Amino acid sequence: MHDKYASVVKILHSEASDLMSLAILSGRDPFRFYNGADLTSLDLTNQNLTGLNFDGADLRFAHLEGASFDKGSLNRSVLDAAQLHLKDGFEFNYQDVLQFPGKEILMFCMIRSSLIDEILIDFGINYSVFAEFSKISTGALRKARVGKVIAIETAQLIFNGVFRFSKTLDSKIGMKCINSIEQPCAKMLVGGNNKPFVEISAEDVHRLFEIRRRRIAHMKRERGTNASPYVDYRDTAEYLMFYKHLVDDIDFWTKFDEESA
Repeated sequence: MHDKYASVVKILHSEASDLMSLAILSGRDPFRFYNGADLTSLDLTNQNLTGLNFDGADLRFAHLEGASFDKGSLNRSVLDAAQLHLKDGFEFNYQDVLQFPGKEILMFCMIRSSLIDEILIDFGINYSVFAEFSKISTGALRKARVGKVIAIETAQLIFNGVFRFSKTLDSKIGMKCINSIEQPCAKMLVGGNNKPFVEISAEDVHRLFEIRRRRIAHMKRERGTNASPYVDYRDTAEYLMFYKHLVDDIDFWTKFDEESA
């Protein structure tokens, strides 16, 4: 039998019915095994779904009564109206934060309250040790631990610190800590400067970068070679609002105008 079918046959012959066991039998990474999967109407009652991520998975009408799962693991799933309470509003994971080009758009971040406490317990270290390891102040770390708004650069240092420290630990504990930040666990926000912070979605972030791209193209057309001193500086969402006419997206800007008024 061809090797590529071996895991399929193993799953079909298995008496296991819980998602974690089936994911392990696949021989693939259990954490991401169900990304984008069609899990509609499955009976997952009382299953232990911790250690699994369901980004893009369709769980509409699945029975999740009594099921346990990691915080954020369902935040990017497709859920029906009766299941929406299972999402907690954190859309971004540590990779989204680390990869965000903060030199292009000024952005702020909020990390799920209690997440850092739970990680440091697994690490077996206190705040001052982790702050020194991550090259941030203990004050900034304490703001992050209670879910206060921090600069995205601070969030990047925290997540980078968690990832690097996890690699020094026993593989099982280290992977648990990395998985906890690989689940959606952060929010991105714009605002400040005497205005309230406004949470924005991944789609909103994409729109901001599209407006920035068009702003730069527009300025180069308008100013030619004289545009170079102006095109590469970091934008704020407020400044990009002056260029909202470059995109046909009324709903987004109406929301931003109302929430930042």
